Amino acid sequence: MSKVFPDEMSKVDKSKLMCDACEYGKHTRTTYISRGLQSILPFVLVHSDVWTSPIASVSGAKYFVTFIDCHSRMTWIYLMRHKSEVLKCFKNFYAWVRNQLNTCVKVIRSDNGGEYVNDEFRSFLSAEGIVHQTSCADTPPQNGVAERKNRHILEVTLLGKRDINVGVHLSGELLLVWMLLLESVQFYGERTDLSSLFVDLDNPIIDEDGQEGENGSSGTEEDTQSRSMKFVVGSIPYPVSEPIHEQNWRRPREEENLQVYTRRKTRSLEAQTMGQHESPMDGMEQQQSSIVAEVGDKPSDQCDTIQISSDTEGEEFETGGEETNLPIAIRKGVRSNAGKPPQRYGFEAQGVNDDENNIANYVSYASLLSTYKAFVTSLNSVEIPNDWREAKQDPRWHQAMLEELEALEKNKTWDLVPFPKGKKVVNCKWVYTVKQNPDENVERYKARLVAKGYSQTYGIDYDETFAPVAKMSTVRTLISCAANFDWPLHQLDVKNAFLHGDLQEEVYMEIPPGFATSQTEGKVLRLKKSLYGLKQSPRAWFDRFRRAMCGMGYKQCNGDHTVFYRHNRGLKTILVVYVDDMIITGDDCLEISRLKQNLSKEFEVKDLGQLKYFLGIEIARSPRGIVLSQRKYVLDLLSDTGMLGCRPASTLIEQNHKLCAESGDPVNKERYQRLVGRLIYLCHTRPDITYAVSVVSRYMHDPRSGHMDVVYRILRYLKASPGKGIWFKKNGHLDMEGYCDADWGSCLDDRRSTSGYCVFIGGNLVSWRSKKESVVSRSTAEAEYRSMSMSLSELLWLKNLLAELKLSTSTSMKLWCDNKSAINIANNPVQHDRTKHVEIDRFFIKERMDEGTLNLGFVNSGEQVVDSLTKALGARECTSSCSKMGMIDIYRPS
Repeated sequence: MSKVFPDEMSKVDKSKLMCDACEYGKHTRTTYISRGLQSILPFVLVHSDVWTSPIASVSGAKYFVTFIDCHSRMTWIYLMRHKSEVLKCFKNFYAWVRNQLNTCVKVIRSDNGGEYVNDEFRSFLSAEGIVHQTSCADTPPQNGVAERKNRHILEVTLLGKRDINVGVHLSGELLLVWMLLLESVQFYGERTDLSSLFVDLDNPIIDEDGQEGENGSSGTEEDTQSRSMKFVVGSIPYPVSEPIHEQNWRRPREEENLQVYTRRKTRSLEAQTMGQHESPMDGMEQQQSSIVAEVGDKPSDQCDTIQISSDTEGEEFETGGEETNLPIAIRKGVRSNAGKPPQRYGFEAQGVNDDENNIANYVSYASLLSTYKAFVTSLNSVEIPNDWREAKQDPRWHQAMLEELEALEKNKTWDLVPFPKGKKVVNCKWVYTVKQNPDENVERYKARLVAKGYSQTYGIDYDETFAPVAKMSTVRTLISCAANFDWPLHQLDVKNAFLHGDLQEEVYMEIPPGFATSQTEGKVLRLKKSLYGLKQSPRAWFDRFRRAMCGMGYKQCNGDHTVFYRHNRGLKTILVVYVDDMIITGDDCLEISRLKQNLSKEFEVKDLGQLKYFLGIEIARSPRGIVLSQRKYVLDLLSDTGMLGCRPASTLIEQNHKLCAESGDPVNKERYQRLVGRLIYLCHTRPDITYAVSVVSRYMHDPRSGHMDVVYRILRYLKASPGKGIWFKKNGHLDMEGYCDADWGSCLDDRRSTSGYCVFIGGNLVSWRSKKESVVSRSTAEAEYRSMSMSLSELLWLKNLLAELKLSTSTSMKLWCDNKSAINIANNPVQHDRTKHVEIDRFFIKERMDEGTLNLGFVNSGEQVVDSLTKALGARECTSSCSKMGMIDIYRPS
C-alpha cells in the first residue's frame, strides 16, 4: 500500500494498523535461547535419536540410532532394520561404556517415539537406575544435540558421495568411513578429553618389545599433555556400531608422532554410478564394526602432515602435494595382544593380511538391479560366446567347434545329400559351455552342435521319445553296498553319447552355421545317427547302449532299467548309467577291467578313475566310509542369487508357520521356479531341506512374497553349512529298515497331511521323501497309516532291487512308526469307521506282515528320524535330526 499510495500512507501511523489474518498467518515460534548445555562429567547425559531412510539398504537397514555423550560430543552409530532394535543397541552401548570406560550412563534424553517410550525400555532403565528425559511434543530443539548430529551425518555423507562419485550401493560404507575420518581430524576442545577414562584400563602397558611402560607418567608436563592429546584424538575415533575387540592395537610409543594422512581426490565426477536409489542409507550393513587402521612404519615424505591441536576446531583439512595410496593412519590405545588379526570392513591395516576368501567377508548384492547383479556374478566366470561368429574369433572356441565336427564325421553321423523336395529340414545351432573340475578350474572348452528339435513333427520325423535315467536312490544304494563291502567305485564318461544312437526315421538337417561353403550350397545333411537336440536322441542312445551291454553278457535289471549286472563264479559286477555317465562297482575286479575294455571298443569312453564327481555330487572316500555332498553346487547357487554374503540361519522355516496360497504379494514367477528347481536337485544329498523345499514347491503356479521369503531362508540355512552331506559308513551288512511319520492336516490351503519316510540299507540312508497326501485324512492314525503304506512301497521296491542283484539281505524289513493307533490297525484286523478310508492300504500292509516280509515297531517321538521331513523344527531339533540321518560336514573344522 505504501508503494501504491505513498502520499496517503505517509500520513498514517503504521503502528496502529492491526490485521488479525496477517498476525495469524505470519507468526513464528520464539527462538530458543542456547544455554550452552554441557554436562560436567562424561556420560552423565546421553542424547539419542533415530533417523529413518525411505529406502532400505542392501542389508535391509532402514534406520540408524545415535548415542551422543553431552560432555565430549562423541557419537556412537548403530544400524538397524527395525525401530524395535533401539533397546538392543542401547544395551550394547551401555555395556561397552560400563565395561570399557568404567563409568555409567546417568541420564538419557530422547523424543517421545514409541521405540523409546515402551514398557521394555522403561523396565531396563529402571533396573539400571537411568533417568529418562523426553522432549515435549513437537519440540525437537529440546533434543537439539541429537537432531543436529543427524543432520550433520547426512550432510557429510551426501557431500562425500558426490565428491568421490560412489554409487548408492556403497552409501552405507561411505557414511561409516566419513564419520571415522571426520572424528579423526576434528577436535572439540576440553569436551573431547576422555583420556582419564582410558588410563586405568591400560596401565601398566606391555609394548610389543615386552617392556613395561606408563602413559603420561614421565617426561615434562608439556610432553605429557602433547602425548595425551594425540592419544585422545587418534584413539577415540568415531565409534560405529558395537565396539570391536581389536587384538593388534597398541599404545603409541613416546618417540612416535601421531600423524593423519589424507589424499586429494582426483576422480572425475562424470563417471556414471551404479544403483537405483539415491539415499545415504543404501548399502549399509547391519551392525558393522568400526573402520580402524593401525599405523605402521612412518609414511613417505611425499605426503603432507596434518598437525592436530586445540586450535583446529571446526577446520577442514586437506593435504597438498602429490597423490599417494597410503591409508588413513589412526591410533587405538588398547593393550597389545597376539592372536588372529581382527576382521575389518573397509581400509585394511598395514601389515595385516585378512582372509579375503572367507565366505563371511562377502557382501550381498541382492538389492542391485538385475543387470548389475548379472555383471557382478559373471566377473569370475569364463566368457561364453553369444553366437558362432564370436566363437570363431576365439582360438579356444574355434578349436572346440572343429573337434566337434571331427567327432561327428568320424562317427558317420550324416551324409551330404541334395535338398529333397517336399521334405522338412531341421535347423541347428552351436551351444557353448565350459566344463569345470570340482575346484572350479577349467577342464576343457566344449562346443556342441545341437539340432532344433522343437521344429520336428510327431509321426513324420520322430515317434517315441522316452528313455530311462538312473534313480538317485539306486545310485545311493549301490554306494552303500560299496561302503559296506569295500567295493571299488569306477566312473566312465561316454564322449558324444547321443551320436551313437541309430535313427530309424528320415531326418534332414541344415549345414552347421559357420561352416557352409560353395560346395555345400543347395545341399543338406541326412542324419544317420542321433544328434543332440533331436526328440528321439535319448531313446536311440539308450537302446544302442542296452544292446551293447546285453551283447557282453549283462542282464538289465527290472527294478531299475538303467542298472546292468553280471554274476560270475559268485562274484558280482554292477553298472548304472545316467545318460552318458556310468558308475561301475562290484567285487569282480577282473570283470570290471574287461568291461571297460569292451565299452571302449563299442564307444569312445573316457575312464575317469575312482568315483569323485558325479552329476554335480562330490564323493569323498576314506577307510571309514563314503561322503556325498554338493558343496560347489551350493556355493554356486548362493553366488548366482547374491546370497553369498547373507547371514546364516539355523533353521529352514519357522515353526508352526502359517504359509498358505495368499501369503503376500505376487513375485517373479520364473525366478521363483528357477530357484526352487535348483533346490529340488540339491535334495539328492540334503534330506534336511527336503520338507522346506516340498512346501515351497506347492506354490510354483502362483508364488507370493511369503513363499519367496522361505526360499531365501533356505539359502541362508545352506550358507551355514554348504558342505554338509550324507555319510555312508562301513557297517558290514545290508539290513533294511525304514521310518515313517505324518503331520496331520498341516497344509492350511486344503488341510491335507504331510507324509515322510526314510529308508536305511546297511545302516546308511539311501531313500527319503516328503510329500503332501493326495486326500484329506480324518484322523492322525489315518494320516500315519497312509505314510506307512508309502514307506512300505519304497521298502519293497528296494528289497526287490537288491534281490535281483543277488545282494544278501535279511528276510524281514523293519518299519518304525511313532503312532500306536496306526500300528494297532495293522496288527488287528478290526473293521470300524476309522479304517474304511484306508482299506486298500490296510490289506496291503497286513498281507506283507502275514508273509513275514514286514515287521512293525514303535519308536518314541524323541527318537523319530523323519520329523524333519514332515514339519518345521527348531535349531536344536534340526541338528539332532541331521545327526540321526547320518549327515556330516567334512569341510567344517573339527
